[in-house]
Amino acid sequence: MSIRMGIAFTALEDHESAFECYRKALELDPDNQSYQNNLEIAEQKLKESAVQAGFNSGNLGNMLRGGLGNMDFGTLFSDPNIMNMATTMMSNPQVQQIQENF
Repeated sequence: MSIRMGIAFTALEDHESAFECYRKALELDPDNQSYQNNLEIAEQKLKESAVQAGFNSGNLGNMLRGGLGNMDFGTLFSDPNIMNMATTMMSNPQVQQIQENF
């Protein structure tokens, strides 16, 4: 039942609810690789949504001060794509100027 609900939530782009359903399904069947894959995809979608929400808010200063909520920054910063984006962004003179104003 949990896996079907997870799929439904994924289709609705409710990744937080989908994540919880997949997590519950994996608790019930810990060796199920499909459940593990779905959980990982939902987790990635949650991270992407959080990053996208930060960029869409238009408040770069708030995002730089940790305005992304309860995100696991250890996991986030281990992603080479995120680190590349952060390095590029932090070398931007406009971003450096914003930082200096805080």
